[in-house]
Amino acid sequence: MTCLGGDARMTSPPSLIPSLRIQPLRVRPPSRYKTQPARHAPMTLPILQLLPGKERSVERGHLWVFSGALAPKNPQPPDGALVEVRASNSRFLARGQYQQSGAIRVRILTREPEQIDHEFWTRKLRAAIAIRNRLGLLDGPDTTAARLVNGEGDFLPGLIIDYFAGNVVIQTHSRGMELACKDIANALIEALEDRACFICHKPVYIGPDTAGEKVSTLYGAPVEPWFRENGFRFRLDWAEGQKTGFFLDQRDHRAMLSRYASGRTLLNAFSYTGAFSVYAAAAGAAEVITLDSSERAIQQAKLNLEANGFAT
Repeated sequence: MTCLGGDARMTSPPSLIPSLRIQPLRVRPPSRYKTQPARHAPMTLPILQLLPGKERSVERGHLWVFSGALAPKNPQPPDGALVEVRASNSRFLARGQYQQSGAIRVRILTREPEQIDHEFWTRKLRAAIAIRNRLGLLDGPDTTAARLVNGEGDFLPGLIIDYFAGNVVIQTHSRGMELACKDIANALIEALEDRACFICHKPVYIGPDTAGEKVSTLYGAPVEPWFRENGFRFRLDWAEGQKTGFFLDQRDHRAMLSRYASGRTLLNAFSYTGAFSVYAAAAGAAEVITLDSSERAIQQAKLNLEANGFAT
């Protein structure tokens, strides 16, 4: 991928919802990217022991350890530190990131006694990207944005990564992920090969290293902020926009709306980017009212509607 901006191939706005014709994001030959087994290597970590019986949820696959599951007289690791979780009989259970406050004290990253290093993050990210490839959710002629990592859904609790045609936004929801974000960015460059032109970090969990800081650049420089979803053009505002700048998880809901919008009058309340309004207008709605208390959001919605050929 040449980092020229994600919308170079878009010549005209669509008149209706196109059918999806997604070409998966291809990686190099499988032999190079074959998933490697976890490396069981020595790693000295603070040990947190659980109360009797509290290991069952971890063994069932739950990725959180709550404060009430910890035995008394455990050490108090630094906020965000990597820790090892053991059963009451000292049997190994998992490794994860510790948080000093709140009900969730450990977010589990692995149930193997492996190192949490560059190889670990790269392997995890490649696995997440491979799932998006199989589902046809990544770069294609009509869609150039996707959620690469969806927290617990990808066994990486506290981490969200969204991809927008070369621009990548990392959002961290825990101190542990905040501390790891530079390592994650380095692994992401490798996992995406030359697809990542720009990577930024937009923390949700505000710790001492991010106090007062909204967005920090981890790699590269931003490319053109326009991307495509189902053939429609949208502008990304990663710096000032909500969350990562666009609600990618609403893609299917937006497409579903087009089945019901023809000939109807629709109110898009709390419209934000106006993406639902774009889909409704394209589907032949008689009128679309786009409403938001934020003037910035309204201006963003106007840009997106006009970029797709609809008067505002």
